Amino acid sequence: MMAHVAAYKKEIVKKMIELSDKYNIIGCLNMENLPGAQLQVMKRKLRGKMEIFMAKKRLMKLALAEAGKNKKNLEKIQDYFKGMPALIFTNENPFAIYKVIKSSKSEAPAKPGQEAPHDIE
Repeated sequence: MMAHVAAYKKEIVKKMIELSDKYNIIGCLNMENLPGAQLQVMKRKLRGKMEIFMAKKRLMKLALAEAGKNKKNLEKIQDYFKGMPALIFTNENPFAIYKVIKSSKSEAPAKPGQEAPHDIE
């Protein structure tokens, strides 16, 4: 017996498959504890060069498995799913994209429940 799947979930998987066919380079980001302001700065700097796609891990795994039929080793991206994963789709130089992402990082105070990256003195 087949389980009923919500239409919006099917659309999310379909969109991710289309993005993986459209772009040559696919990367994975951990968006956990990323402040919204930093995300907006990063998106603004990279607008037109890449697309960031966030969804539930299960839907991303389904889409990667389906898209992996057309592209080799695409399922291996799942090994890098940590925290709140997001996929980056681009045709640009991945090292240039990484440089922009790295430069848009900034220190922020830890919120309650978060682990501080450095010792607090």
